[in-house]
Amino acid sequence: MVGGLFASAFGWRSCFYTVAALTFLLFMISYRVLEETAPSYQGGSYFDSVQRVLFHSRRVLILVSLGICKGYFDIISGGSTFILQWHHQFNMTQASLLSTFFALFGFLGVLISSYSGKTPSEVFWSFSSLVALAGVLTILAGLQESSEVLFLCSISLGTMVLYPPYLALLTDFTAQLQDIAGLATSLGTSVAQVLSFALSVPGMNLAGVGPRQMMFTLGGLLFSSQVLCLALSHGAMSWKNTA
Repeated sequence: MVGGLFASAFGWRSCFYTVAALTFLLFMISYRVLEETAPSYQGGSYFDSVQRVLFHSRRVLILVSLGICKGYFDIISGGSTFILQWHHQFNMTQASLLSTFFALFGFLGVLISSYSGKTPSEVFWSFSSLVALAGVLTILAGLQESSEVLFLCSISLGTMVLYPPYLALLTDFTAQLQDIAGLATSLGTSVAQVLSFALSVPGMNLAGVGPRQMMFTLGGLLFSSQVLCLALSHGAMSWKNTA
């Protein structure tokens, strides 16, 4: 929202200057305030730890799922503003406000999930039908690409119901890796970012073609995420059976 206001008033470069300044400020605050909480590592070599993190069937599924979810959010972040401005005739400030609106729906989904007390696998299962519904609505929004209501509702619902499984995936990835949690998190984030990049760049290019192509891509990502999340929630893919 603030970025849209800055871009309207001072040009699009002002957003990058502001983010750079805030990032430096947060780094200095973190360096001064936050203390190291990770236990000292007494294990084997770095490559042994990498193998332990990545050569595991469940974690591979989690990484692919994280990449799909992250790709979905990146396409929305980069493509929805373009669609709102060029196809639905919103100005930059209105489009940025709606992007904030989408993020608030993601926060709402996380809030609902946090009060449920469910394990990560239970979160995958409990949100599966809602994510499938969001996928259907997203495909309909692509078929009716002139409908602003369908566009806004599908993205809002998709963001709300996909964020809880996404955060559950992040939590589940480091299970049984408390002694190398920092390394596991950095590896998981890096691999998921690469997969997300591979998915989001074509998706953003499709957004330049039109809303229909972007919405079909988003719908496909929602359905793909559910196939993987259902596999993760299945008893055969528990940590005990894959350790």
